Amino acid sequence: MSLLSKRSYLACSLSCFLATAAPMNAALADDASSNQEIGQLKRQVDALTAKVESLAAPKQAATPSKAPPTFTTEDGLKFASADGAFSLQIGTLQQIDYAAFNDDGTDIA
Repeated sequence: MSLLSKRSYLACSLSCFLATAAPMNAALADDASSNQEIGQLKRQVDALTAKVESLAAPKQAATPSKAPPTFTTEDGLKFASADGAFSLQIGTLQQIDYAAFNDDGTDIA
């Protein structure tokens, strides 16, 4: 094999290698950006999963107060919870009307 044919063979082999290596490098770069994007999406999914779990968790009910409700008779009948969050008041408006006349039996006409 002559030196020219060896160089041609080497140049052809090198060009074939470079032609196949360039798309592989691009694919590796795409894989790196894809891996970053996948990592970002996984973090978003984890954050959203935590948010859904916190919303779905049963909330602890407030402990009821042991203090008795209050009862007063000022301005009517009034009941109220110990913390004052709820109240009921029953009151009335009373009116008195009085009229009198004298039935002495005399006829005015």
